[in-house]
Amino acid sequence: MKIGILTTSYPRYKGDNRGIFIHNLVEALRKNKTHVNVITVDGFESLIGNAGILPNLAKSWKARFLFIPYIVKFYFKIIKEAKTCDILHCNWALPAFLAILSKPFHKKKIMLTERSSFLISTNNIFIKPFLFFTYKNVDKLIVISKNSRNIILKKYNLDSTIIMNGLDRLKTNTIKSAMRRGMGIKPHEKTLIFLGRVESIKGFDYLFNAFLEIRKRFNNTKLIVIGGGNDLELYKNNTNKLSLGNSVIFKGSVDHESIFKYLLASDIFIFPSLNETGGNVLLEALSCGLPIITTRVGWAEDVVIEGYNGYFIEKKDVKSICKNLVKILTNSNLIKKFSKNSLKMANKRIISWDECGTLYEKEYKSLLYQHR
Repeated sequence: MKIGILTTSYPRYKGDNRGIFIHNLVEALRKNKTHVNVITVDGFESLIGNAGILPNLAKSWKARFLFIPYIVKFYFKIIKEAKTCDILHCNWALPAFLAILSKPFHKKKIMLTERSSFLISTNNIFIKPFLFFTYKNVDKLIVISKNSRNIILKKYNLDSTIIMNGLDRLKTNTIKSAMRRGMGIKPHEKTLIFLGRVESIKGFDYLFNAFLEIRKRFNNTKLIVIGGGNDLELYKNNTNKLSLGNSVIFKGSVDHESIFKYLLASDIFIFPSLNETGGNVLLEALSCGLPIITTRVGWAEDVVIEGYNGYFIEKKDVKSICKNLVKILTNSNLIKKFSKNSLKMANKRIISWDECGTLYEKEYKSLLYQHR
């Protein structure tokens, strides 16, 4: 069985986090002796770099200029590479749309894992017909959260299968206190952590303003920010202007292995994102036993139970963030309780990449069986 993995995002070098979950899935499949061919198009950085195609198209004329050449190159690459594959497994709707258009040349079964938060939730009158056509004409539609499945069922009356992203088990047994000492975090300090692009779509502006309010009452709090983004330098400058010193620690983009070190050194994970399909960072925070404060996006409701291991906050609401942070920061026993419960949920809800690969293999075999 040979699977063609179609993707617009894939790591270009070791340590590159772009499309890292696609890479992890590919490695899991290869480990199980599944022959995998990654079909992607390199270059076109202004179009596919940073936050991805859709955000770049929205703000960059250069990205718009590159879009048609990119589509044409990807289309012909699919036609060429598909001939040697049994199934085309597309990630995101755009590769699936191109695979459908190229089907007269290869007659292959097409599976789509829809990962785009924007596409699943959009009501754009031009995009919705494109999505309906794509979702309806693939042979198998997969999503990565219950929320995504519910939205597609409601909007398009189409069913889908849920396969959450995997998460490698922690490879470290390092004690939390040792991690904190190594980062200069004192025992009495409470550390909040944010993972994601420092941009408005991730809700960082609301988190930053909430942290300014929290600092007035809890001056022993720190905020660790992991991730790049268009607004990173802006908030670095704002931190300096407000004389916050090392209260806000911007680490920029870090390799995937290091993310867990920062999570293990932290006390509370905050995810104020405005839109997500899944949100692997929620799984990562859960696996490290952190209390979680999050908006109801992606698979937040799959991994957080209100009052059990965290709280839900309203989108674009500084007061909501502050209110729920105060609940946790004023009760050290609550932090311990939520941490313990997050670890319990992690054992029940999180699957490894090997397990994720096995689930996909079952779907591949099912498609091949139908074909015969």
